Amino acid sequence: MKVKNYDNSMKSVWQDMFVQYFQKDLKVELSEKILKEKVCSFILEQWSKDVVFISMLVLNDDVIGFAIYQIDTPESDWCKRPGWGFIREFYIDDAYRRNGYGKHLINVIERDLLSRHVEQIYLTSDDAVSFWEKCGYSDEGADSGGMHTLTKVMGKTQ
Repeated sequence: MKVKNYDNSMKSVWQDMFVQYFQKDLKVELSEKILKEKVCSFILEQWSKDVVFISMLVLNDDVIGFAIYQIDTPESDWCKRPGWGFIREFYIDDAYRRNGYGKHLINVIERDLLSRHVEQIYLTSDDAVSFWEKCGYSDEGADSGGMHTLTKVMGKTQ
C-alpha cells in the first residue's frame, strides 16, 4: 500500500471514484456528467493552483481511496480557520474499509501538513465521527444539520 500525490494520469480513475463517493456515500443527487464537468473540474483547477492537495491511496496498482485537503487561506473557496489544515473530502472504497487503509492515508496527510508547518487540522463529518475519534480527532459538536466538526492538534514529533 502506498499513497501517491495526484497527477493528471490519474484523472479518469479519480473522477470515477469521486462520483461514486458523492452519489453513494454523500447521497448527492447530481448526475455523473455534472459531477465530472463541474465539481471535479473545479477541484482540479484548485489543485493546479496548489490551493488543494489530492492524495491517492494505491494497493497493488489499484486506487482504493483518496483525500482532498488544503491549508486554509483566503485563496481557497472554503476558509474557516486560516492557517489550519482542512480535510475537505476523504474516501476509501467500501470493499477496503475497516482494514487500516484509512488510518494510513490520514497519517500520510498529517505528516504532509506538518512538513508544511501546519499543526492544527479540522474536518467535518456526519456519520464517521467514531473513525475520526480513533484517529485522534476531537469532536467539537454538531451543527443543526447533524454535521460534526472535528479537530486535531499535532505535535512536532508525530
